[in-house]
Amino acid sequence: MSWQSADGVYAINLALFVVITTDASCGAINAMHDSLMPIAGMIPLLNIQLGEVIFGGVGAGLYGILMFAVLAVFIAGLMVGRTPEYLGRKIGGREMKLAMIGLLIHPIMILWPTGIFAATSWGQKAEFNPGPHGFSEVMYEFSSASANNGSGFEGLGDTWGLNDNPNPAPTSQAWDLATVIVICISRFIPIIAPIALAAGMACLADPPAIEERRVEVAAARDAFAAALTEIGISNWPSHANFVLANPGGDDHLWYEGLLRRGFLVRPGSEYGLRGHLRITIGPSELMASVASAMADVAGELERAG
Repeated sequence: MSWQSADGVYAINLALFVVITTDASCGAINAMHDSLMPIAGMIPLLNIQLGEVIFGGVGAGLYGILMFAVLAVFIAGLMVGRTPEYLGRKIGGREMKLAMIGLLIHPIMILWPTGIFAATSWGQKAEFNPGPHGFSEVMYEFSSASANNGSGFEGLGDTWGLNDNPNPAPTSQAWDLATVIVICISRFIPIIAPIALAAGMACLADPPAIEERRVEVAAARDAFAAALTEIGISNWPSHANFVLANPGGDDHLWYEGLLRRGFLVRPGSEYGLRGHLRITIGPSELMASVASAMADVAGELERAG
């Protein structure tokens, strides 16, 4: 378990405490995690990198569990061919984008700074145990900062210490600044994303809000269809949240032309409708820009012959 655990009873207590303190965002320790044997050190690192969701965390673990639940429900819905639902609310594209933001920010803010510090003198000169274990020290530091844990593999010169410290570690300023940035990003974004997701799902239980949104989409759809007709692009009548346009020609050329202008549509050939484009409706201002871009693409393709 650890070089410190010569006594069997102490080894059991140490192992239990190491696991519990990293299952939640506790940060308390009863031994130096840097002295753990390789497999023993892997467990707290894994617990932290999972987002400390095993026991629900302290203040932060609950919304981590909910993000995993939304992702699991979405994947299960795709597997069985049903519209994903959670607590009676449908899970759509917006909900999944917010859930993935909340989930992916954690690994990004661990791996990105770990790679930078492992490849530069900031990390290499701070390691008291160079080699694979030194890399684990660097990764654990950013994992702990990202997950708001507080524990660490204390084999790094990674902190300035007290204000009157006469001999601070030469790399401490870079570490202090980097971990502060990681803490701020990794703590606030995973808080904001679930709140936004919950607000959106709450709106699904508000019939007036749904009706207001339906009217807005219908108005934007009809205005967009009229704009396409004006520039000579036919389209099929629609009562959905998209327009099926028939600009003619190679739909992949239209797709690429609109993509270069910052607009993402779906080529109709994906559905067996060659020469068509499936265009999802957004705000009226955005759809006016899409219509203008389609006019530009039409001119571009006409000049290309």
